[in-house]
Amino acid sequence: MSCFSEILSTSAGIRSVAGSVGRGALPLGVLGLSPLSKVHFVNTLCGLCDRKALVVLPDEAQATRFCEDFNAFNGTRGGAYLYPARDFAFRPAEGQSREFEHVRLRALSKVLSGDFSVIACSAEAASQMTLPPGELKSRTFTIHSGDELSPEKIVSRLLAAGYVRADLVEGEGQFAQRGGILDFFPPESEQPVRVELWGDTVDTMGTFEVDTQRRTKELKTVRVTPATEILFDSDEALSEKIRAHTLSLKGKGSVKAKQSLEADLQRLESGLRVPCVDRYLPIAYGESATIFDYFDGGMLFVCESSAVRERVNAAYSLLNEEIKYLFEDGVLAKGLDKYALSFAEMSGVYEKLGAMYLDNFARGSFDTPVKDLVTINANQLTPWDGTLSVLLDDIRPVLSRDCVCAVAAGSEKAAKNLAQTLEDEGVPAIYFSLPPAEFVKGRVNVLAGTFSAGVYYPNEKFMLVSFGGVTGKGS
Repeated sequence: MSCFSEILSTSAGIRSVAGSVGRGALPLGVLGLSPLSKVHFVNTLCGLCDRKALVVLPDEAQATRFCEDFNAFNGTRGGAYLYPARDFAFRPAEGQSREFEHVRLRALSKVLSGDFSVIACSAEAASQMTLPPGELKSRTFTIHSGDELSPEKIVSRLLAAGYVRADLVEGEGQFAQRGGILDFFPPESEQPVRVELWGDTVDTMGTFEVDTQRRTKELKTVRVTPATEILFDSDEALSEKIRAHTLSLKGKGSVKAKQSLEADLQRLESGLRVPCVDRYLPIAYGESATIFDYFDGGMLFVCESSAVRERVNAAYSLLNEEIKYLFEDGVLAKGLDKYALSFAEMSGVYEKLGAMYLDNFARGSFDTPVKDLVTINANQLTPWDGTLSVLLDDIRPVLSRDCVCAVAAGSEKAAKNLAQTLEDEGVPAIYFSLPPAEFVKGRVNVLAGTFSAGVYYPNEKFMLVSFGGVTGKGS
């Protein structure tokens, strides 16, 4: 548990919530938490309960900040990953980017491997459909140095995982083959991977730079995760599903849709790729799934629940409006129309998983009945502008009340300078390049790094001030 978590771990409020989690007395509501204190709360509760967490926030910007702050609380250990929303492409488009899809897959793969603490996502991302956990697991494979694997076998598995053949690997989701040398770029990897085979034996593996093609690091094991959320075993399997769905469509209104589906069948029979595979997500798997299906047994937090509800309803209405026009044009049809959860369906998931609603203020009832309501006294602080006199006005009263005070001062150089400046001003201070095991009482604990804001807990006698990026004395 980090020094930040230690501060809250003895709080009566968080101990009460941890007890409710242990007993399964959920859903519950927690009031009084500002944006940064929500991160602090989740960070501490994950440690106390030894559980992973999914955090749903109103929008992507807030989810991104949540990840940044969570990782700052954990120092170099990190543990928070963003699961962004994606744009479904139902019509052909030039240069369509799969960047967000790859980030989503990276987050889902982290969940399956257990190599994470928190996944944060926007309301829209949480509601969107994706591939089921079983499909992601079955299409993920590992290559070890010395394995007996033919190049054809690896290529077959890459194709089944949604990788696209290229002359040269330049981006995620691509692979290239030159005899016994295979290059591919898994979404989970920071760099592409090169596998060299001697016959049917994996000889060497390593990462390499896209620009120079020079090897950067030798590997003994490579984990290959899928490159797209919509996967079929083969073009033949996709053809069979499209054909079956075409035959199921009845009535005068299905004429345009049948023509569109039959055009895709002709492309596949000619050896061409389908330009808009996104529309086939509803028939790709035998079941539908969202990010929630990856969190059976994990904790679910909903931050600012009324704002989340508004965003889900708005995104769902917008998507349905688009689907309506696509029906008229024959791009979509009955059975090809389910790409996200409605809010009614989402609130059912809240009830099933036992959501914890983290709201700053009470706004009437929550989205589901709660079994307990806890209030925590946490005051948001605006980021410090770098002015020494302002900082001294904030921290001197806190130190006199025997509180623990920490200041995130930006870079290592800025933090070192600030610690020395405080000492020169007669304020006892100590510098840490990384968060310590425990904060030192009676001194200002100066850390390298920043948070999106500061926070003060009067009841817990702890203040965290974060430098806001404006140059001033001490920076």
